[in-house]
Amino acid sequence: MDRQRHETDQVATAINQMSAAAQEVAKSAQGASVAAQQTDEQGRAAKRVVDGSIRQIHALVDDIRKSGSSLDVLQKDVSSIVSVLGVIRSIAEQTNLLALNAAIEAARAGEAGRGFAMVADEVRALASRTQQSTQEIQSMIDRLQQGTQDAVTAMRHSSEAGDGTSAQANEAGTSLVAIGELIATINSMNAQIASAAEEQTAVAEEINPSVHQIAGAVESVADETRQSAQTSRSLAELGSRLGSLVGQFRV
Repeated sequence: MDRQRHETDQVATAINQMSAAAQEVAKSAQGASVAAQQTDEQGRAAKRVVDGSIRQIHALVDDIRKSGSSLDVLQKDVSSIVSVLGVIRSIAEQTNLLALNAAIEAARAGEAGRGFAMVADEVRALASRTQQSTQEIQSMIDRLQQGTQDAVTAMRHSSEAGDGTSAQANEAGTSLVAIGELIATINSMNAQIASAAEEQTAVAEEINPSVHQIAGAVESVADETRQSAQTSRSLAELGSRLGSLVGQFRV
């Protein structure tokens, strides 16, 4: 009976330890759930920031592309101006040549051609100034074309970089969504763990009184067993004494 009482005490101790451990597990699971919830909120906030960045990047890329389109139109307009300048230059050269020939013919005409020679000289001077002006305009247009081409190249690179950044931001957003889903799964698992631990604690608390009742019953049985043993010993002693007395009365 002593061994049974000892084993019953061990069972009660084990149940108490199991209940305490289950409570600790439930507490830890609840703490993990709170931490996961905070992480989820931070992830959602980061997702909102990333989404805002993606929208800004897309808007920037669109602006760059629009600017690139405007520069393309500008390049075409500049090319048209270059063509017109070519025509003006050609006309100025022809005018200069005609004025030179007219001046030569006027010189041959002598005094009669002097007035015409003066006009021819003025025409030549005007043609020369026109050629000089077209050359200056051509130089400015060349610089404008080079600057425009550099701007187009820079915008193309910026657009490509924006596309790459946008792709990375989209990947970051996708990763944050995946993290959010994992956190939701962790929250669900934590809730299940906490629920299971609470059920285990409840079961242990239900079992614990029964174990104590069993322990009390075992103790009562042990007491009754000890009393029975004492009674048996007393009866044995009494029987022995009766036997002695009976022996004394035998003939």
